[in-house]
Amino acid sequence: MKRDKRTPLEKAIDEALEELYGLNPYNENYAKAVANLEKLGKLYSVTSRPKVDPNTLITAGCNLLGIGAILSYEHLHVIASKALQFVIKPRL
Repeated sequence: MKRDKRTPLEKAIDEALEELYGLNPYNENYAKAVANLEKLGKLYSVTSRPKVDPNTLITAGCNLLGIGAILSYEHLHVIASKALQFVIKPRL
């Protein structure tokens, strides 16, 4: 038996969509169902948090390790501060 990992809000959106599929687009209940679905969609966009890409986390972690290695090496051996040019610059 598989567990349903959807939130109650996601379940409500799915139920509203299923109800919408069964209605006639020219019926006034259809307009009400669309309005309810829009409200649920806005609520979902406000409450859901954005997912972080694992590749972004790996890149950030490797950059921090690289900075730590450079700082450790500079602590033990004198090198120019130009070593920080090797760190990947953030792209916006």
